[in-house]
Amino acid sequence: MLSFLLYGLVADSLPPPLAFVPSPSPSFPFSSSLSSSRPSLHSHPPAPASQWFEIKNISEGVASVEALPKEYRGLLVTAIAEAALTKKADAVNLTKDLLAQVAAKDVMAHDALVAAFEPIFKTLVDTAIDAPSAYAFAATLLVGIGATDDEVESLKGKMESEEGEEEVEYGRESFDGARKKVLAA
Repeated sequence: MLSFLLYGLVADSLPPPLAFVPSPSPSFPFSSSLSSSRPSLHSHPPAPASQWFEIKNISEGVASVEALPKEYRGLLVTAIAEAALTKKADAVNLTKDLLAQVAAKDVMAHDALVAAFEPIFKTLVDTAIDAPSAYAFAATLLVGIGATDDEVESLKGKMESEEGEEEVEYGRESFDGARKKVLAA
C-alpha cells in the first residue's frame, strides 16, 4: 500500500521525457503509463491525494512522502492539503497529524513544507466560497507544520481572487479570524 501515493503523484507530475511504465504488481493500484496528456496538479488533486483519505494511516502516509524524490514531495503535500480543505474536520485533523509527522521526521525541510502551501493560498479565497471552513482548515494544517507568524503573513500575501482585491482583503481577514480560533483551541 506504500505505493498508493507514490505512483500516482509521480505519474501526474513527471515531465513527458521522463515517462516510464512500471511493472504490474499487486502493490501498485495503478497500471497506466505516463504521458504528457495527464492533467496537471492544479487542475484537480491527483488520485493519490484522495486515496490518503481512504487509507488514513499516518505512518504509511509519511513513508509515501519519504519514498518520493525530494522534488516531488511538496507536490504531494500540496495535493493532500488542498484536498483536505473540502473535507470534514476529522480528515483535516488527520492530515494535520500527517504533516506534523512529516515535519517532525524531517522528511521535508520546513521551508519546503511552507512553500507547499503557496498554491493553496493563491486560491484559498475562491475555495472558501464553496467550502466556508477552508480558512480554519488551512490554519489547522499550518499549525501542523509549525508555520511561524511571518510565514503565515507571507502566505497570506499570495492570496488572489477572481472577484478582485476587495475579496482578497476579506479573505485575509477571514483567515486571520479563523487562525486566532485555531490557535486558541
